[in-house]
Amino acid sequence: MAYLQFDPRELQKVAALYCTGMQKEDIAQILSKNENEVQRMIENAEQLNYFEYRPYLSWRTLDPKVEEFVYNATLTAPLSNLFKDKIEGSLFPIIITPSPVSMFRTYEVDATRNKRHYEDYRKAERCSTCIVARRAAEEVSKHLFDGKDHVLGLNYGYVVRETISNIRLMPSLPSGKITVVSLFGDLEFNMPKLNESPVHSTDVNCNNLVSQLAQQLGQRAEAVPLSVPGFIPVWFTTNDDTFSEIHTFLTSHASYRRIFGSPPANDPESPRETHGITDRRSDAKIAHMDMIITGFGSADSYTGLHGFIQAWLSDDEIRDLQRYTQQHRIVGDIGGHLVASGEARGDAALRHFLLKMNRRIPAAQPSDFIEVASKPRKIPNSAGVVGVAVGARKANILFTLLSRDPCPISRLITDTHCALALFNLVDPREFRRFIEGDGKRLVEGSEDWSEDTRNLIPV
Repeated sequence: MAYLQFDPRELQKVAALYCTGMQKEDIAQILSKNENEVQRMIENAEQLNYFEYRPYLSWRTLDPKVEEFVYNATLTAPLSNLFKDKIEGSLFPIIITPSPVSMFRTYEVDATRNKRHYEDYRKAERCSTCIVARRAAEEVSKHLFDGKDHVLGLNYGYVVRETISNIRLMPSLPSGKITVVSLFGDLEFNMPKLNESPVHSTDVNCNNLVSQLAQQLGQRAEAVPLSVPGFIPVWFTTNDDTFSEIHTFLTSHASYRRIFGSPPANDPESPRETHGITDRRSDAKIAHMDMIITGFGSADSYTGLHGFIQAWLSDDEIRDLQRYTQQHRIVGDIGGHLVASGEARGDAALRHFLLKMNRRIPAAQPSDFIEVASKPRKIPNSAGVVGVAVGARKANILFTLLSRDPCPISRLITDTHCALALFNLVDPREFRRFIEGDGKRLVEGSEDWSEDTRNLIPV
């Protein structure tokens, strides 16, 4: 006969987290427990019928504090409501997963390999990414496996790789034809020597990710690669005529036209002709795309694209980029396209700089993300643009993009480290009320947080 070996509330936490798809090593990180102890707790919970084999949580009435911990209900609800009230009115579902405690304790803005907390933070962020990615895969799968045809676009990046690795087509689930499309060219075409943490080819080569997912989904999936370089290096931009010819050549490539239909506008935020009003519907994949999985780059040395800047920009442009970043006038990127903060969008010099930089990327542009993000309002069971982000360092780029109308994101899956920082950006006064009330338990132990975490999440 099964008997209770552990504290009932702790056992409920482990059982509920396990049923959300977390692995025991993830749960151990979240709860600061030994993996062997977590394994024993999982076994004990199964003996007590806390969940069934799938695992499916059969314990119908969780302790309210456990439910709050697992599903972040006290944070999700007010943050979602703030989005609706203060940002774009039609905004979207948000899912928030718990972050490892060590993320709060070790985050440093300017961390590099020789910094004290660098490896500890990277380990904690990778753990949180795995957890967030599994929830994102679950969210995408709800829409993808409904028996209908879908066109799914993939951006590059580690969070995208982790998300698609958790998408599995079950034989019992109906599925139509799934077309998996690359949104970004081959960054490996001009791989620089990176001084920071290494960037794996499976992170930056979008075509590899597309091929990987298509293979996972089997015969019902088709892979559509984008067979052009990820960016035009700076040495091809010194002469305007030369750059124009190379840009035209790349955007006339068969793979580019198959995906995007028409060349980009001079301003990447302007819609393509593909999305315009025509007598017939375009055959371009972007016109039929109803889902995108994407991460976001922040303006720091952690972001993978940071290592490619040296081949993308000139020395003067790198200095300008650093200056704009230090002034918080550039907050990150979406699909490689650098993004200005909301306050800086009216700066003519900055706008000219961004136009010049972003035109070097023959890939999906911000207007493409905006177009697909609108699809849930037009197409039943479309997921639109599924944004996956981890860590408070991503809060600024998310806040900037979510504040835009139209918005290039349809739904967001993130962790508490990011969500709390985002909450503070959306409404600092409401954030203070929240952490002094319902959200107080989310910031317990904040006296042990790093200074940079406390700057982004001021408790």
